[in-house]
Amino acid sequence: MKEKREKISEALDNISSRHIEEAADFAPTKMPLSRKKIILRCIAVAACIALMLCTVIIPIMFRKDEPEAPVGTEESDKENDFIVDYEPITLDATLSPEKLSGSNSAFIVGNASSGQLAGEPPIFDFGGGGFVVKAKVVENYPYVYSKFSYNFDYFNNKYCLIKMEVLEVINGENMPHEFLYLIPQSLFVDMSQYDYLLMSMGQIGTEDYLLKNCANNQIEPVKLPIFSSCMYGDRPDLGSVIAFTDDVFDESLWQNPKWGFGYQFAQRYLEKPEKGNLIVKRGDSINDVIVAYYDRLEYYFDDNYTPPKLITLDSSNQTVKAVLEYVKPFENGVFAQMQLTEDFVIYERYINGCSTDETIIVNLDTEEVTYTGVRYIDDDMKDIENMAIHLENKVEEYKKQIPLPPNLDIDDKELLRLYLDASYRKVDGKIYGILSIEWMYREKDLLFSNVRDYAYILYDMHNSSAKYVSPQELSALLPYTEMVEWTPN
Repeated sequence: MKEKREKISEALDNISSRHIEEAADFAPTKMPLSRKKIILRCIAVAACIALMLCTVIIPIMFRKDEPEAPVGTEESDKENDFIVDYEPITLDATLSPEKLSGSNSAFIVGNASSGQLAGEPPIFDFGGGGFVVKAKVVENYPYVYSKFSYNFDYFNNKYCLIKMEVLEVINGENMPHEFLYLIPQSLFVDMSQYDYLLMSMGQIGTEDYLLKNCANNQIEPVKLPIFSSCMYGDRPDLGSVIAFTDDVFDESLWQNPKWGFGYQFAQRYLEKPEKGNLIVKRGDSINDVIVAYYDRLEYYFDDNYTPPKLITLDSSNQTVKAVLEYVKPFENGVFAQMQLTEDFVIYERYINGCSTDETIIVNLDTEEVTYTGVRYIDDDMKDIENMAIHLENKVEEYKKQIPLPPNLDIDDKELLRLYLDASYRKVDGKIYGILSIEWMYREKDLLFSNVRDYAYILYDMHNSSAKYVSPQELSALLPYTEMVEWTPN
């Protein structure tokens, strides 16, 4: 009762005398003074009651279906927090990686597009300083896969796997006898019909890399290095694969209807070699092409060129060996190679399909190793929640009722995409789950213009709560950690 009296007192104090005087100005001028005072008091009391009703009834209207925040938690002390109705979902940390079936992202509406190359064909740059091998097809894998990384899941690409046997290493170090070649499903052709291939590749995976089997949505560790096209991402149709039959260049691979740019290469640059910079011409043997490739390396790099190398468990650097042992798949904490540049290989840890903030970077030139300073240990797995299931639940909820963006005025706008992503963060020894929500709208009168809005649901696994937070609140609660030098355990 005392607390209520204090609130009423505060409400009365907040009523400005200016409002009372303005109310008095609307009273009839001939009204007796005593009646003026009575009406002014009534107005003040009515304003006070209205103020109290607004502070009590309106929040109830917006939170009528939400559970009360636990007493004593930070959420119960903040009236403006939007508490999310959810049930804690414990993650079974006894499952092996190949039995995990989590997904870290989903499109409710629309999809993402990586865009299409337009205009003139790109400059042909076979090699580009990457791995080059003479190889032949051993096996075409029957399943379709996706790369196990947020960056690639976002573009929702599907890939086919081809097992290759290395006949000769033209450029690169530590190449194994066999490797896996990753090619977009839309560009897949059976390359086993050719005697062998000259392949220019950029490494995207080392031993124990991870892929997601699209047939059963399960994570599969792979025991061979994985490579994809060196130039232009995953586009072998842009000239990174050259086919040979009877030791002579076979241009039929580029003329496949699926390989639009490959067809342009064949039609334009093979008809008029002086217009492009192909290292192969009609009638060339494989030895002719290899010589042309070495000439190009010498032209571009002179004496400063260092061949790329595949880091392996046979490395003489003990720190690198410790890292490779550490990132091998293990119970519910598996690493995927997030990205590869010319100089660095980057590993990111995933838990049941969802990314974390534990990242390890290996410098391929100096073999220096750094990491984010965050490591997920066995104790973290005991009470961690399954963000993949939280994501699935939100997907079902949003399919029934599309949520409105918190900051955008959507009048005269068309919803192009609603995208969700789940991840984990560890701060001060505490594990948090984050569900990111992205809206993309297009102005109805502006076809090539779009606007985005974001919201985040923060799952606090220590306070058994979840709430919506803004990007600013999320950054303040979960600051990023700096990279530090790796120290093997």
